[in-house]
Amino acid sequence: RREGGTITAGNDILQINLSKLAEDGSSVSMVNPIEIDLLGAAGSDGTPPVDGAPTAETKLQVTREQLVATAQSKLNDALNKRHLEFGKPATWPFSSLTPPIQVGYDVSSRALTFTVVPGQLGPDANEPASRFNSIQVYNPTDTVNDLGIPSKTTSPDVLIRTNTVWTGSASLPGGDFIVDPREQRTGIKVLYNKDTRQFEFASGSTGEASSITVGRAQLATSADVTAQVDSFNLDALNFAADQTVTLEVNGRQLSYDYKYDGTLSTAEAKFFSGIEQALPVTFGEQQQLAAGSTTAAETQSLKTFGKLMNKDTFQLDIVPSGSNSTSVTLTVGPLSIAATATTSERLKELKDKITAAITAYNATAAGIASPIEAAVTNESNQLIFTYANFGEITTQVTLKQTVRGSDDATRSVVNFIEPTIATGIASVTDGTIATQNKQSILFQKLDGGSPVFASGDKFTFSIPKAEGDIVSVTLPITTASLAGVVTAANANSELSTLGVFSIDPSNSSRLLFTYNNNGHVTGKITIAQAAVGGTAVRPTNIGPLAIGHTGMNLEVTGDPTGKAFRLNMRFNGIVRTKDPVGAQGSTSKVGLQIGNATGTEFKGNNDLLGIGVKYPPTVVAGTGLPSSAATAIGTRGVTPMAQTFLLNENLGENRMTFTVDGITGTIALPIRAYTGDTFAAAIQDRVNQIQDPVSGRIVSGVTVKFEPDNNRLVFTSGTTGAMSQINVVGHPNFGLAKVTQTPGKAPVITNLKQATDAQGNKLYVDAKGVITTQQPDGLQNWYPLYLQEGQLTFDTIGKLISPKEGVIYSPFDPQNGSDLLRLNIDYGKFSTQFSSPFSVLSLSQDGYPSGSLNGLDIDASGTIRANYTNGQTTALGKVMVANFANANGLKQIGNANYVATSVSGQVVLGQAGADGFGTIKAGALERSNVDITEELVNLITAQRNFQANAKAIETTTTLSQTIIQIRG
Repeated sequence: RREGGTITAGNDILQINLSKLAEDGSSVSMVNPIEIDLLGAAGSDGTPPVDGAPTAETKLQVTREQLVATAQSKLNDALNKRHLEFGKPATWPFSSLTPPIQVGYDVSSRALTFTVVPGQLGPDANEPASRFNSIQVYNPTDTVNDLGIPSKTTSPDVLIRTNTVWTGSASLPGGDFIVDPREQRTGIKVLYNKDTRQFEFASGSTGEASSITVGRAQLATSADVTAQVDSFNLDALNFAADQTVTLEVNGRQLSYDYKYDGTLSTAEAKFFSGIEQALPVTFGEQQQLAAGSTTAAETQSLKTFGKLMNKDTFQLDIVPSGSNSTSVTLTVGPLSIAATATTSERLKELKDKITAAITAYNATAAGIASPIEAAVTNESNQLIFTYANFGEITTQVTLKQTVRGSDDATRSVVNFIEPTIATGIASVTDGTIATQNKQSILFQKLDGGSPVFASGDKFTFSIPKAEGDIVSVTLPITTASLAGVVTAANANSELSTLGVFSIDPSNSSRLLFTYNNNGHVTGKITIAQAAVGGTAVRPTNIGPLAIGHTGMNLEVTGDPTGKAFRLNMRFNGIVRTKDPVGAQGSTSKVGLQIGNATGTEFKGNNDLLGIGVKYPPTVVAGTGLPSSAATAIGTRGVTPMAQTFLLNENLGENRMTFTVDGITGTIALPIRAYTGDTFAAAIQDRVNQIQDPVSGRIVSGVTVKFEPDNNRLVFTSGTTGAMSQINVVGHPNFGLAKVTQTPGKAPVITNLKQATDAQGNKLYVDAKGVITTQQPDGLQNWYPLYLQEGQLTFDTIGKLISPKEGVIYSPFDPQNGSDLLRLNIDYGKFSTQFSSPFSVLSLSQDGYPSGSLNGLDIDASGTIRANYTNGQTTALGKVMVANFANANGLKQIGNANYVATSVSGQVVLGQAGADGFGTIKAGALERSNVDITEELVNLITAQRNFQANAKAIETTTTLSQTIIQIRG
């Protein structure tokens, strides 16, 4: 894939500016910023290279690792040349193994990073000249370059603290793909041969270059792993208004409703304490550290995820020693925790309360046969239960929270109960351009059966929009039935704008949601019970997560083992963008470092699977045909993309959601003018940067083409084979509301096998071309070969020997209205094979070429004939003629329309030209159907009126002239 791409002149200049704090508190920057010229050309000031220096490259193709190494080397050189300015020795920065400014690359955001070591160029530096307070990296020009370095006016100024990282924007490198799309590592198969007891790994590609190597990578240790931290800057949040916060983690949700109580001075603290309280503590990764036996004690453990707080109460289920059948349920808590307590102090309080609960149980149940004899200890985030007596405990100890307290003494505790209703996975009837998307979801009791509702139950509805966004709303119901759920949902304006809820006619326990608009919808609706009769349901474990805050920054910390998670934070239904951890306005964290293997080299053996360096792979030369790629073809767009057009961000025209080989991501294009070709190129650049946040896989090799004739976009995956697939959902103005998907295909190779007769005898072809079961006695230098009967076979002198007679092919239906085509071919007359170029010896035709309708004619007898461009004429039908015994007795009903009467007699139908019927003259107009006498009288009347009017005008004119003469 393209991980670095191409560095070109104009994109290769970076400037780093360090700032100090003046006595008056203002920020004072360096007079001359530190400059990195990656290509070594002229620099930002246009000065030429030094004399004698080699000509600088204006274009350089690099990998991601090469880009980081080049930038680091150039930066070290620039710092070394200015060591006196920082009060450093001449060998600086090479006197330290750690460069003072470290260049890195953030895989998650696909951006270059710059980290300052505070002890060398920060507030903690020994030399006063090196004590800087902040760092800013920018592009000297007024734009964002391809490496994601913003201009000076838009680049953030980041405070230098421990592990502070300046992170650029996402890089969009150009250049060729480092891994050819045809060589993508997909379609790998793993097989096991039970006879040889060996694993077989087969590559998904074909051809001479196809190969595969399997080994065991060096695995990461716990020291290499840190938890993922996502930070949200809430400076702009209005704490004087109600807020609804929704966490969406890997498809699961948790909602928190903040209510402003009218006291602004404490609103911020109550918001943060409330959202911390909304996420209960969870316990996972239950393990049997040491199995109990007749000579060993049982040891079990579980891990704590989340923040323990004052008044937290839990339910402990534990099996007494010597009893492996019935668990004992104990109440643990409430905890007594000070707001300033550390994480370890909080866990110790939980451990002490568990010990106290066990002690109280044993004391109140004195004399019982099986007391709980387990000692509890804590370390890190782990609780360890060590049983006193030897013996195996087959049931794992469990903990779950029943009451959620808070470090804020003014907040009331939150009671949790078990849910009463479970909902299934939505069943989808996919919408099309002409139909609506419909989704139904089943409601039932936790143990099955019809659901039981209670007034005050709350349900959280999560409805995906067509473009991929999700609308989440938590609503109470007042009527204890599924109909009450329907009523509450349809009354909500946010949900009703998307569609309508109803009870599924096929099942009275299923809720049906019908979208208002036609078309496909990405994702499925989810409905979860949030409260039972007004009491909160224990939230589904969406972690393991912990929520905390520093100042105005809300921080979500994931699994300490480094397991990655996908997190959306929504405020009032609007997604809140998370800040890069360590950036300005956020807290200083190592952050976003996800645990993974420290290397991908094959450094060891896996003796169990029989792979590694001791078991070299077998390379098999490929012989197959190439596989095809998957395609997604849009419909004809409304916007004329062959012309220049501008994207409308308000309509969402710049956003598209892709699914490529199981990787899903959304891209956003810059708002500027495009043509079809530049539009396709911009989409292609960004879709090939989509990365799966969990697996780390990156989309690559996808091509996007614009077809001007069809005004549509065509997307082709970079992978090939049966597992290759691609889909895109975008705006209908570009034909992306419903695309045509075609998965990739792998060629099917047919292995030839010898034919047999009905009895299973092998069949042969003798020298005369006759099929026989008699195997030839000896080898000869040629044999007639049939792949199918009827194939042409010639002897050594070029004479046709099979088939001997003509061949009649099965009738072919052209499916265009024509009759069946029956082909009779006689190969025997002119079929001879010579060692000479092919030529046609005889050509005859007994059919007609295809033709199209050229016109219609109607003859005197009324026959309608169709004329075709191939000279053929076909009779389509006849015009019928009507006659009456007394035609004058017909009654006129308007225009040229008449009806039969008792005077005219009944209608008699016949053909034109027959006795008693007239003929038809095609193309002639019928006679006038008006009364000539009446019209002539009207004409004479109009003429007289005109003459009278003219005479009156003449008289008036004469009188006027006479009057004028008298006055004169």
